[in-house]
Amino acid sequence: MPLIKTQNEYLYKTQNLIKDKNKHYTLDSHKFIKEIINQVIKEYYTLIYDVNNGVNSEPLKKEVERLIDKNFKQVLFDREEVKKQVFNFLFGYGILQDLINDDTISDIDFTRYNYGTIKRNGKKELLDIQFEDEKEFENFSKLMILRNGGIIDENNSHCRVSDERYRLRINVAIQPRNNTGTCLIIRKHRMNQYNLDDLQSLKMITAEQKNYLKENAKNLNKSFFIIGKGAAGKTTLLRAILMEIDKLKSVMICEKDTELYLNDHPNFILQKIKKEEEGGKKVTLRDLVRDSLTMSIDALFIGEMVADEVWDVINAGSTDHIVGGTLHSKSKEEFIERIITMIDLGRLNLSEITIKKIIKNAIPFFVYIKDFRVVNITEIVDYNPKKDEFVFKEILRSDID
Repeated sequence: MPLIKTQNEYLYKTQNLIKDKNKHYTLDSHKFIKEIINQVIKEYYTLIYDVNNGVNSEPLKKEVERLIDKNFKQVLFDREEVKKQVFNFLFGYGILQDLINDDTISDIDFTRYNYGTIKRNGKKELLDIQFEDEKEFENFSKLMILRNGGIIDENNSHCRVSDERYRLRINVAIQPRNNTGTCLIIRKHRMNQYNLDDLQSLKMITAEQKNYLKENAKNLNKSFFIIGKGAAGKTTLLRAILMEIDKLKSVMICEKDTELYLNDHPNFILQKIKKEEEGGKKVTLRDLVRDSLTMSIDALFIGEMVADEVWDVINAGSTDHIVGGTLHSKSKEEFIERIITMIDLGRLNLSEITIKKIIKNAIPFFVYIKDFRVVNITEIVDYNPKKDEFVFKEILRSDID
């Protein structure tokens, strides 16, 4: 199916609502459906969230009917068809739907209403689709947040949510935070997940790297970290490794946002944080990690370490727990320093030298990935406190051209 180039074109293409006497579409029908959608988003965002999460849709349908009767009595229409099309728009992805459905695409980024890019198989491409104007783009982006339980308005001008149905992580920023207007950033995870054999076929890893990682995962021999820049393929690789773990091993997965999607593995316990705005007690990654260590589990993995929880993971690894996860680092040389900067040294009665000794004991090896390709697998052999130097041994380097 060809991509629809603008949001207006999407509405023209999908609607079958209001026709003139000659059975042709009218401009009024286009304005009508847009106005209904805009008012629903503005006035009934809590009902949108409820319906998106499985609550009875009748209350929202009644409010749509009320809006139609209140504002558009002069227009001839099929009320049921109006409701159908409004719901199709509210709970789909409009002009982005084809991109959402494409498993080769991992990122969809709109930094302006008329400028978007995607990342397909690790390579960026410029999109030839756009929203009609800034207002339409803002309403669409707000809708993505609201229906997934987020809050976005002038006082909360940035929000990140997950759409677990489509396996999306959605970031939206609006004014006043964004001087340039609305920004929509979507990270997308495949519905059909790659295993390690798939990643070898895609030349992310070599046969030797695959065998090494598969053997380590099967027996849970050693803790490890996967490092690299954003969108390098860290989560994709971690997921494929975890899929190799023996089903008799119990594994805890802790995430800030759902991204690994390993629900089909009954030996995995999947947990994520609880944000303050969700009500009740706030639960952080540190809370999840510390609670996990009181349970009888064989391994603990963090989807992405972003702050002080990295110390709890390393501390667990130094006491013979099998641990792992992903971490942003632009090179293997920066890896250790990145960990140090993430640790809140003020709360620890330990010197930096002591912490580095613990890191050496906790992490036997790490995997460095760049642009959807494993560059190397490297062992941490030793740490010399007198020279304040780590000794690394590169054991498996990529030979893929």
